[in-house]
Amino acid sequence: MLPPRIIPLFFHEKVLLITGGTGSFGYGFFDYFIKNKDLLGLPHVVIYSRDETKQQQLQHYLTAQAPFFSVSFVIGDVRDISQLESCFLHYLPDYVIHAAAMKHVSSCEKNPVEAVKTNIFGSHIIRTLCEKYKTKCALHLSADKAVLSEGIYGATKHIAEKIFTTPSSLCRFVNLRYSNVLGSRGSVIEVFQKQLQKNQTLSVSTAAKRLFLSQEEVIMLAILALTDVSLHGTIIKKCPAIRIEDLASAMIELSGSGTCKKLSLHGEGEKDSALLFTEQEGKHLVPVDEKIYLIDFFSNTSITEPPYGTHNAYILTKDEIKEIIQKILNEQ
Repeated sequence: MLPPRIIPLFFHEKVLLITGGTGSFGYGFFDYFIKNKDLLGLPHVVIYSRDETKQQQLQHYLTAQAPFFSVSFVIGDVRDISQLESCFLHYLPDYVIHAAAMKHVSSCEKNPVEAVKTNIFGSHIIRTLCEKYKTKCALHLSADKAVLSEGIYGATKHIAEKIFTTPSSLCRFVNLRYSNVLGSRGSVIEVFQKQLQKNQTLSVSTAAKRLFLSQEEVIMLAILALTDVSLHGTIIKKCPAIRIEDLASAMIELSGSGTCKKLSLHGEGEKDSALLFTEQEGKHLVPVDEKIYLIDFFSNTSITEPPYGTHNAYILTKDEIKEIIQKILNEQ
């Protein structure tokens, strides 16, 4: 699957900086480019993150899978403006993907000040440097938890979206708001899989439902955001939903063993449902492609749609969930 209206070899010899690029998004990004390098071209990628072990792991992976890829690794925190500016000054990135963030809901609830420093202040620093060094486009990876947030994580991502929503004449800023990523590291599938391997009981909220995209869909949306100069604002894609109880049941059936404990409560900062866009945002949707929209409050061409989330999304059946899980497991 390729983004619509892709420009051949768009990324050839460009410099692309990815903050927090050693996570699932980084691996998915490289895998996607490796498969589509003849069309997309190969940029020089700069990975900026604070975990040297994860950087070494990614470096070893790329050495084995794609030795032709030009990649630089920089140790640094997005909260460190001095180190981050040194990176910008040295590499002068054409494009930036801001993936670095505190993402775990429970960690953000327990460490709200650190979440604010990373998710809000870090995003502000990225924006400031992108404008100063005239980056062509900067993409912030957000989450549906930023919509009507009830916890620290969602609140900080909501503000980070606002930081990337304000128009600028020096750099094009775009948000990519998406839901849970099936099969990504730390995702519920991986958590359940590890618990089942240890013969642990899966604990799930009976009311919990989540919206899901594949990792490839997320990468495609990111490339679309970087390449389409007409996009300003927040990109979303309507996607199906999964009942977490059905997901647990499907994984137990596939593994042939395991038990599930059903709970009526959810964790602090969590919600049973998910919302991709609000009623107000639904009045400012610009169609980009099938199921893909841009939330742009400054656009004159818009359509109106009701709020979209787990309450009106298509719910995957257990058989459909099993098919997806089996595909993910086969690719591991």
